[in-house]
Amino acid sequence: MENITREDLMKIVSSDIEAAGKDYDEEKEKEAKDGK
Repeated sequence: MENITREDLMKIVSSDIEAAGKDYDEEKEKEAKDGK
């Protein structure tokens, strides 16, 4: 088991949030193109 610091966790979480936000934006763009 690696020794993970709180700082490491925050980096992981923020990058996950960024990725999720990007996916969400892409879905919204697709819907807009489909005329939904």
